[in-house]
Formats: sequence, C-alpha cells, structure tokens
Amino acid sequence: MNIIHIGLGKTATSTWQKFIFPLIAENRNLKFNDSRFTSLLRKFILTDLNSKQKTYFQKILGEEGNIISNENLIGWNPRLWEANADKNKELFGSNNIILISLPISTSEYLNSIYIHKIQSSVIVEPNDLYLNKYEYDKYKKSNGDLERVFDVDSFDLNFLINLYSERFENVVTYNPMSVNQIGPLFKLSSEEIETIKNIIKTKKSNKSFSKLAIWLTIMKEKILNKINLCSNKRNLNLVKLIREEELLLPKRSHNFKNVTKIKKIFLYPIKSLKTLFSWNFFIRNIFDRLIPYKKYRITEDFYRNLELEKSNDRVIAKHRT
Repeated sequence: MNIIHIGLGKTATSTWQKFIFPLIAENRNLKFNDSRFTSLLRKFILTDLNSKQKTYFQKILGEEGNIISNENLIGWNPRLWEANADKNKELFGSNNIILISLPISTSEYLNSIYIHKIQSSVIVEPNDLYLNKYEYDKYKKSNGDLERVFDVDSFDLNFLINLYSERFENVVTYNPMSVNQIGPLFKLSSEEIETIKNIIKTKKSNKSFSKLAIWLTIMKEKILNKINLCSNKRNLNLVKLIREEELLLPKRSHNFKNVTKIKKIFLYPIKSLKTLFSWNFFIRNIFDRLIPYKKYRITEDFYRNLELEKSNDRVIAKHRT
C-alpha cells in the first residue's frame, strides 16, 4: 500500500513535507518522496508520461511502502480538479490511499492564494483574481493566462472530496494543524503524536511574505513592467525537463555517476548562488527577519460565493478537533 498526499497547496504542505512526513516514514520504515519518482512526477504534472515512463513509475510504486507528497497533483486551479483526478487515478491506481489536506477556512485559503500569486510575481488585484464562473469563462475565451484568475464558484470542497472518493478506495481528509485524522492511518503512538504536535507549533516552512514584503514585491514588479521587464517564472521551460531516456537511466550507470559529480562540482554551487540572490531568499531570510512581521490580509473587496463558503467551512469544521 502507498499513501499519496495530493494537496491542497497552502495548507502547511511545506512543513509536513520537510519535517513530519520524513519523520513518519523513518519511524515506519517507509520511503518518502523516493528520488526515483522526482523527475517523472514533475513531467507528469507539467504534461504527462508516455507508456514506457508510466510502466516504470508503476513498477516502483508496486514495491509499496511509499509516501508521496506533492500539492501540484491536486492542482491550483479548481477548474482542473476533475481532469487531474482522472490523471491521478490512471497513474496511481484506485487501491492506494489518497490524503487531502484542508485549509483552516475558505477566507484564509483565498488570502493565502493571493499571497502565493504575488510571491510568484503574478501581480494582480484581488477583485481581478477572484471571479465567478461566468467571468472566468469569459476571461478564458479571451485570454489564455489562467494563472491570473481563480474561479471562486468552483472551489467546492465537497465536490473535490467526492471526485476522489469515486475514484479511489480510501480517501483521508485531514486538518494539517492537527494529528487526529492522520494518527490512525499511520498507527502513531502517543509519543509520536506529541512530537508532531510540537513540530506543528514550533516549525514553519515556506513562511508567507509579510504585509510590507507584499507591498514591496508589487512595487518591484510595477517598476520592472515600466521598462518592459518582469521576474515572472510561471512560463516553465519544458526544454529543461530531463530527456525521456534520462528519466529511465539506471542509478548505477557510469554516465549517471559522472553527471552527478559534474553537478556537485559546477551546477550545485551555481544553483546555490542563484538562490542566495533571489528575491524570495532576500524577503524571507533578510527583510522579513529585520522588519517586524505583520501578516498580510486582503482589505479590498473581491467576489466571494458566501453560500459555497459556508458549505466549505462546514466541511473544514468537521476536521478541527
């Protein structure tokens, strides 16, 4: 049996991926995000795998005892949830356990999504980002950049849970700020539960930009736009994906070892320098540590489906204890 955590994003996924899932995997003799999956999963999420790659992926999956966590599997766009659910069933099979982490509340989730967009250099006003389904359809017909819009009417947690319950035999939804729903799944001891609770309280990964950092990021992008520049990294270059034959290259290959050595000597230091001088690194490790941190909240009016929001919050409330 394998456990596949598919998201949602912005539900403490980084903290669980960095601290909690590796701890559970180590204590239960499981494999967490096996490196053999990494490149294949990236290609699967961006495009799809060919039959040879799917066979190889499912062969590794057949070894069982895996915890896989990637919030991109569920997707950031609610309009693509159903298509992604079909893809995930085809790749993972219906007999594996699906984990879905839920947000604290709908309003908190929408606030986090907006911050995530700004951090990704998608500079848009909240009332332009959050649309009803008719506005979304109209925008989709006239503009292909769906990263700049979010269909609030399609953010339906009941619909999402039903999508996966219809396709998979075992679906577990949980509150990422609690251990109650996860405990029975992994048969956690009381000592392990207390350790995880402490991690949730004390360790934060991928902390959101502060209120002042959000303002500074927007100003930076506006200045860049005035000189026809931007720091937007949303248009992923598929050419950078590892070639298909490299995806299936055995680890013991002599060529693979040489590539690894070259990476260690040349590429890793370059990547480290690039990270060091990135805007995200500056904000998180310098600016937001020196300047008193104040959480960003959307203050502008934007479209909210209040009835659907109440329904979503009822789903969330069931997982609060």
